[in-house]
Amino acid sequence: MNLLAANRPPVDCTPLILDLDGTVLKTDLFLESFLDAVKRQPACLLLAAWWLLQGRAVLKRQVAERSALRVDLLPLNEAVVDYAARRHAEGCPVYIATAADASLARQVAARLGFVRDVMASDGQRNLKAGAKAGSLAARFPDGFCYVGDSRADLAVWRAASGGVFAGRSRRLEAAAGRAVPLAASLRRQGPTLGCWLRAGRIHQWAKNALVFVPMFLAGHAGEPSSWIAATLGFLAIGLLSSSTYLVNDMFDLEDDRAHWSKNNRPLASGALPIAHAMMAAPFGIVAGAALAWAAGGVAALACVMVYLIGTLAYSLSLKRLPIMDVLMIGGLFTLRLWLGAVLVQAPLKPWLFVFSAFLFTSLALAKRVSEIHRLQANGGEQI
Repeated sequence: MNLLAANRPPVDCTPLILDLDGTVLKTDLFLESFLDAVKRQPACLLLAAWWLLQGRAVLKRQVAERSALRVDLLPLNEAVVDYAARRHAEGCPVYIATAADASLARQVAARLGFVRDVMASDGQRNLKAGAKAGSLAARFPDGFCYVGDSRADLAVWRAASGGVFAGRSRRLEAAAGRAVPLAASLRRQGPTLGCWLRAGRIHQWAKNALVFVPMFLAGHAGEPSSWIAATLGFLAIGLLSSSTYLVNDMFDLEDDRAHWSKNNRPLASGALPIAHAMMAAPFGIVAGAALAWAAGGVAALACVMVYLIGTLAYSLSLKRLPIMDVLMIGGLFTLRLWLGAVLVQAPLKPWLFVFSAFLFTSLALAKRVSEIHRLQANGGEQI
């Protein structure tokens, strides 16, 4: 007998149970599949209410069946995956238990390669919180170690013999520690201010300085009221543009993750939760509309609403249409000048808008050519 092996302490082979959303994955499977389903079949946005009335498990199954989610591109929480892989190598059986639909959960398990079995929502029962805790306690009566991240996981930790925290909140980690002995802490950092600024593309707000141009051309630069109105308009269109960037990135997750540089964007990389972006985008739109109304009344509000509709149309569809995409960019730049004129009640000069449309459409064409060359250099086929 190997004396060294005989003296080595036995390895704890308690089953390791992994949650998926926010734990193994840096994202949420339901929200990912929902966005993908709506992108492919917009009617899902309306049908979701009917499915939800039949239960959350039904909603998740219906959405999963209508999406074609690229599970292989979803951002993994490498700290959790490495921990589970080490435990597997030590002989510990690893399972997945998740409230996500089983069809998607099994794809994630196949991607990991070391998961023994999957327990998940099945279209009839939503395996979350108490339901998950009961199922795991029944299947593993001798105990199990649960890796989770959310408040709903507290019920599971209370039923477990051990736990691992993989969430973001220090307060929740403390609560988990009171519920069960924690074998490890794999806590992640929450979205920082820098993360939000990158997601909202704050550097792109420089384009919105065009709203100040009509004030100077009309000779109103010496009027404090004009500066106040133009500044409010600048902030309004900035909030609207940042909100539409969030919407754009939510619907472009798959394309961004497959892109050589866009895969580092906050939403694509999982640094910013989709649920946070879903709440922030409507808030930014309402705040921007309110600022525009305060700055220039109904006329300014109408102008920013046209900008919002145009930007959303560009983000969700028109940017994929050759020629139309650059024409839309030129039009959105020109609309900023229009807003500036409305805010300071400057006369609308046709030559300025014609020049603006020509200039910015030309710049957009030049940018597209540059992007095509860069994409070809990195082995891509389309923008």
